[in-house]
Amino acid sequence: HIIGYIVKLTVAESILTKTLWLLPPEPVALNCVPEAVKFFGASPDMEEYTDTLAGYHFLPATEKDPESGNETKVAYITEYIGDSKAESVVIPNTLTDDATSNTYPVRYLGAAVFYQYIYTKEFIFKCTGLVQIGNYCFAACRGLQTIKFEAPSNDDAWSLKTIGVGAFQGCRALEINDTVTKDTSEEYGVFPKSLETINEM
Repeated sequence: HIIGYIVKLTVAESILTKTLWLLPPEPVALNCVPEAVKFFGASPDMEEYTDTLAGYHFLPATEKDPESGNETKVAYITEYIGDSKAESVVIPNTLTDDATSNTYPVRYLGAAVFYQYIYTKEFIFKCTGLVQIGNYCFAACRGLQTIKFEAPSNDDAWSLKTIGVGAFQGCRALEINDTVTKDTSEEYGVFPKSLETINEM
């Protein structure tokens, strides 16, 4: 049962300098595919929260399990506000709102969050509950060499299902298998075995 959709569209600064919130999602002709994040339960708060220590803006939402009815507060990362020239960046397992001190597990990594972070050589994922990496999330990170999924040794701990369109587009120094799906015999490489689909990267 889907209550609402939230879409954040981020494009190159030379084209558009503003962040657009689209409700509901609509196609746009800016070489950037808007993505819908489905929140279950209560409608999400439209006001972004901030975790200054971790370096992220995020949207909070209530996710409701359709079978058990249990509700979980989750985070959808919309923007990285840390050091744009850092050689290594961590995507944490949880984010804590500065204002309320409430903590949310990271569930979604939004569109173009790290677009054109040319100085970053390494992204370290510690968010085992992450379900989706958004469209163009790491696009044009020309210096990116490594992505690491750093978590318990048990691969079943991961929840990642989908990597969006163009997520690693233009990452010239990064070597990853872009043909992996749940139904192929290809090696998963650096990605968790929970991964079902990698869209065109």
